[in-house]
Amino acid sequence: MGAEETMELHRTDLLPNTRGQLVNVTYSSSSLFEGEVKDLIVNFKYRHNKSLARTLARSMMAAENLMRDCDMVTWIPTLVERRNDRGFDHAELLARHVGVMLRKPARGVLRRTSRGHQTGRSRSERLVGVSFVAHPTVRTQRILLLDDVITTGTTMREAAQALVVAGAREVTCMGAAFVA
Repeated sequence: MGAEETMELHRTDLLPNTRGQLVNVTYSSSSLFEGEVKDLIVNFKYRHNKSLARTLARSMMAAENLMRDCDMVTWIPTLVERRNDRGFDHAELLARHVGVMLRKPARGVLRRTSRGHQTGRSRSERLVGVSFVAHPTVRTQRILLLDDVITTGTTMREAAQALVVAGAREVTCMGAAFVA
């Protein structure tokens, strides 16, 4: 296995909640978005191969122990237009599989308040323009937030911030893959 295949993403933030307290947010992925992993995600997401969600969920479970202490699993919601084009929300499907494997509830608690997708945007364009609000049911919960690919981390960070503002006590963000 080459060095590029074993690269990992691990980062921690402290994000402020509405009371000015800092909440621990961890970002993680153990697969680079290239080669077989990229092919798997592209086939899942763009070629409507929904059965690959289970394979991705299993690989995420095998790679990380960070998820095991969560109270709830959620996902970065796909834009309505994208969901309608694909016929499903890929991140939701991935989160639901992980939820079953962890024996934790998978709930859609995030809502996008911004328009437009991130795919195809430059790095500088990706760093602005995405925002979310979270449902108050996340209050005091340890949340596992999932998506397929972490590119700049902006979408994950903004979604995590919404969860923290809504009262989550801890957020673990995980991507099936990341862009180095």
